[in-house]
Amino acid sequence: MENKTGLSLDAGGEPEQLVNPDLNILTHYDQVLEAMASIEGSRWKELQLNPTDDRKFTLSQALNFVKKVGADSGSTFTVYGGGGINRWYIRADGSVEFSARHAYKEKDITNAKVLGFKIYS
Repeated sequence: MENKTGLSLDAGGEPEQLVNPDLNILTHYDQVLEAMASIEGSRWKELQLNPTDDRKFTLSQALNFVKKVGADSGSTFTVYGGGGINRWYIRADGSVEFSARHAYKEKDITNAKVLGFKIYS
């Protein structure tokens, strides 16, 4: 996995947790989509780019939600990853967190850290 944040691995092979402030759907939507897709896969990305009417919990719906509720609302929108197991929390300020509790694989947590996503545990 390409390291987008300049993170280094510690002696135990775990990435340090440094959050990339650019991973915000209000300010860097395309960058967030690409970073999430690098974990979720090309099919997930395609569904995000071309959602069907019955498709819920997409990144574009999260963006609309965030714009509607405002940064001070404290609200959260959940976006489901490929297969519906991974979960991403989109906060009212547009920041994006990866849920370690709902991770399909341990490597998804590691990859999210390396990319600079905040990890929700």
